[in-house]
Formats: sequence, structure tokens, C-alpha cells
Amino acid sequence: MGGNRFIKFYIILFLPLFSIGQSANSTTGNQQTLNTIITAVPFLTINNDIVSLGKGGLGTATSSFYQGAGFAGNPALLATGRKNIYGQFTYLPWLRALVPDINYSSGNFAFAFHKRHTIGVEFVYFSMGPITFTDNTGNNIGQYKPNEFATTLNYAVSLGRTFKLGLGLRYINSNLTGGYFNGGTGSVGRAFSTNWGFLYRDTVQLYSTGKLQWGIGLCLQDIGTKISYSSTKIQKDFLPQNLRIGCGITFRQKAGNNSYFAFDLGYEVNKLLVPTPPVYATNANGQILEDANGNKIIAKGKNPNVSSLAALFTSFADAPYGSKEEWAEVNHIVGFETRHVLNNRIYWALRTGYFYESKWKGGRQYTTIGGGFGLWGAGINLFYLIPNTSQRSPLENTLGFQLSYSINLGKGTGFFKD
Repeated sequence: MGGNRFIKFYIILFLPLFSIGQSANSTTGNQQTLNTIITAVPFLTINNDIVSLGKGGLGTATSSFYQGAGFAGNPALLATGRKNIYGQFTYLPWLRALVPDINYSSGNFAFAFHKRHTIGVEFVYFSMGPITFTDNTGNNIGQYKPNEFATTLNYAVSLGRTFKLGLGLRYINSNLTGGYFNGGTGSVGRAFSTNWGFLYRDTVQLYSTGKLQWGIGLCLQDIGTKISYSSTKIQKDFLPQNLRIGCGITFRQKAGNNSYFAFDLGYEVNKLLVPTPPVYATNANGQILEDANGNKIIAKGKNPNVSSLAALFTSFADAPYGSKEEWAEVNHIVGFETRHVLNNRIYWALRTGYFYESKWKGGRQYTTIGGGFGLWGAGINLFYLIPNTSQRSPLENTLGFQLSYSINLGKGTGFFKD
């Protein structure tokens, strides 16, 4: 590979969500340094719901008004308590501040065949644009467009009026080199994972024309096998196993027959459930020391060579700098939306959100703004990302849009309703 294409390929392969632009600080004593967690297939952590992205990525315990958050944030949200058919398409140009041809797109479909039961199908595709490969002497040996995709089958069920459960089964395919490495074999990574979602949501009548809906949600994302790009399967990498916990409230003020104003406010935290890279012992020249068996000697932290299942538990206490670093691995999201629904047939909405990641873990900190408009079941939503960093961010000028359509199968439910 040559030129800027090599830089592009290196970014795609090795940086989790491309959290670049932060330089590691020197360490003195127990001072913490940049220590980002590396996983395979980071495209799985990109939120494919534009409504959620407009609120900073909030999507674990959002309002029942938006069904699409069930694909990106919590499969339990697919259960809305009404029979309907829902579909959405999302297009999200990615990292345009770095390269011009990385794109993320998804197509989702949900069918609530019963008020209590919903099934959903999700397909996401991540295209990285063409990359030219060269041999050791610089000769062109071909061009390939690395791509990754995942398809998910979801099921959600309402257990009574307030409690909902969701389950997603996902297949992941990652083809980064097209066979140009490893002798033309073993370059495609494949894995399976599951998503588990839980939601408790209730509504309180405040007064004759005002209601308050509140909810608490939890989601475990991409809990599954490791992925390998080698035909020997010796080297295996973690999927971006993730824990999301969120809460949200929606205030609705009636403004006529089947018309109302609504205000959403939510807060969410998430944390990767994979090992934190340890600090290895080094000699005076900075070379990593090894024991008699050829294993790297760990100076701080714990051995990252554990199973995916074990990592769900060990990831809460394996950071080399202790509890301070563990807390730094928790990302925070806060989001707000206001919308007006007219006769359950038309709506318009404005939303904003803030995402915070510690500077020790990549330093992604940004504000998002978005808006939406719906008419007779059809909807269009947009979002725009504004980095909150002094340095130039690869995420700047990120703009995405989403088209959706919902058909309610029950009588008298209207097109748009919480």
C-alpha cells in the first residue's frame, strides 16, 4: 500500500472510532496517560439512528414516539405497545475531515404483528473507499474497497404495561484486505454477537392535560465471539462489547384534540466491556521485557488475554491506573428534544445533545443538533456534529440524514403517537 491510502488504511484498522488528535502526556508517578481501548470492527459502535444522534447518541431509554432507537440503542424499544410496520434508511458520511469516501449506511425494518410482540431486521454497511495495495518494492498489486457489514435479527416483547425486553442476534463480516495479505486467504473476519435490552417505562397523569412519561433502560451490545483475520485463528480480537445504562423523561402537554407538545430529556452512560491495555515493563531502551516463556511482563494492570465472557466482569477492575482510570472509561451523554404533534398526522422536532469521553480515552467531546419532520407516517430526520475540542477533529462537519415510514395496523391510533 502506498501514499495517503496507507494512512487511511491504518486509521481504519487500528483506531477505535478513529479517536485521534490527542497526544499522550508524559507520566510522573501515578499520572495517567492516553490509554484508549482498541477493539475490532469499531463501525458497530456507530449509532445508525439519526434521531438518537441528534441527541448526542442517546438511545437506551428514549420516548415511545421513536421506534427506530430500538435498532441502535436498545432492542427493547422496538416494542411500542401497538401493531405497526416500520422501516427506515440512514446514510452517514463518516470522517470526511480525513478522507472523502468513507460512508456508513443502514436499512432497518420492524413488524409488530401483535401489541406485545415485535420482530425487526437490521442491515448496516460500512464502506471505506478504494485502497491501492503495493508490494515491498512499491509495485502496484491491485486495488480493493475494504468494507464491513452486519445483519441483525431482533425480537422485542412487552411484559405487561411497563416492562419490555429485547434480544438481537447479529452476524458480522469484516473484509479489510480482499485477500491481498496472508497469501490471499484468511483476510475476512467473521463473528457472531448478541444484544440484550431491558426497559421499564411508565406514565403519570400530572393534571387533566399534562402527562409525564419516564423510563430506565439497560442494554448489553455485541456480546459474542472474538473475531480473527488470520486463517490460523491464533490472533483473535475483541468485538466492541458495550454496556449502556440510561434514563429519560417526556413531558406531554395536550394542545387540542390529538395534538400536543412534548419535551424529552435524557441521560446515559456507556462503557466498553473489554480489557484495558496494561502497562508493560520496559528496559532502559524502551523495549518491552518478556519472561522465560516469551510473554510480555505486565508492570501495571492485568493480562488482557481473557475470554469474551470473562471480560464482561474483569473489565470493571483491570485498568493499570486503578479506579480513576476505570471511571475515565465511562462515556456520558445528555440529550434534549422538543416536538409538536398535530392531530397525530404531522410532527416537527428540534433536538440537541452532548457526548463526553475522557481525554485519557480518546477525547471525543462534541455537541450535536438535529431536526425532524413527519407527515402521514413518513419522516425525515437530520443531524449535525460540532466537535468541542481546540484541535481539529476527524468528526467535524459530520452530517447525516434518515428517511422513515410507519404504518399503524390498529384503528384510531393515528400516524404519530407516544
